[in-house]
Amino acid sequence: MKNITTMSKAALLLIITLFAFAADAKIRLPGFFSDHMVLQRDMAAPIWGWGKPGETVTVKFAGQKATATTDEFGSWMVKLKPMKADSAGKVLSVNDISFKDILVGEVWVCSGTGNMDLPVRKCMNSRKELKAADFPLIRLANVNRAQSPLPENDA
Repeated sequence: MKNITTMSKAALLLIITLFAFAADAKIRLPGFFSDHMVLQRDMAAPIWGWGKPGETVTVKFAGQKATATTDEFGSWMVKLKPMKADSAGKVLSVNDISFKDILVGEVWVCSGTGNMDLPVRKCMNSRKELKAADFPLIRLANVNRAQSPLPENDA
């Protein structure tokens, strides 16, 4: 019974913290939204984040415009219509936030063992490989490792 009470108190504290954050928050997006990112081609592209409850959010990208209103917790999401691959960088704007040089193409999410973190500079023939590398349309986003007992909504 003591564990249930402790968990209830922790949940209540979390809810109060979320409301306090949302009440004073400006529109923000997850940390992996940035300049030079890639949106997945040929599918509805979700754009989401947080703000003050009841706030209107306007997203513009590649001739599309989508709006949403934050819910009682300050969360919001829009989905842009599917787009074909496009290597021309465009601006993604969310209210007064702008991200530049955004491409539409293939997005791959990879995870695995330690060799996923192996930098090219530590590989065989690294100088030759780095000198020959010319792939301006490949974008890489690293997410810091973090442990959590609950699912996270930001990185």
